[in-house]
Amino acid sequence: MRPVRIVYEKWDGRPHWESDTVCLGEDAHGAWLGIRRGTAQARPGMSVTAADDHVVLVAASGDDCTTFHFEPARAPIEVYVDITCTHRWGTKRITMIDLDLDVIRRWDGSIVVADEDEFEEHRVLLAYPEEVAESALAATQVAQEQLERRVPPYDETVAAGWLTAFRSGLGE
Repeated sequence: MRPVRIVYEKWDGRPHWESDTVCLGEDAHGAWLGIRRGTAQARPGMSVTAADDHVVLVAASGDDCTTFHFEPARAPIEVYVDITCTHRWGTKRITMIDLDLDVIRRWDGSIVVADEDEFEEHRVLLAYPEEVAESALAATQVAQEQLERRVPPYDETVAAGWLTAFRSGLGE
């Protein structure tokens, strides 16, 4: 499994979250990365440690990056969709722009759209181009609908298969 650093930036280039992952492979949904329990995840002014083994999907569409958790006792949410843009792959890293909007599915199945206020503030303050803002809003709506309906890869099987491969050492 090839190491890949995942790097989120804000629209103006400021650093945001970063973490070390391993590339598990690709499918029709995009590129799958694994993060081990205990891995440091940091942004300026804050650092956390991954509470569980989990997988991340960098969407082939380029509209989002989704984290899937599998242990309710360790992670507060099941699925966390970061709305992003401008995915740039290098040999050992992927960099993307975080557009603030997040769609979350909790363990009880409820869906929440988070940080809409931050998106609206940054839309003006950081001068998101209108087509970027509209694309982010559309991607948020699609993610919300697919999470609610559990459309693959937001069902219980696709990401779980990648987690199994991750834990058994399979993948790239």
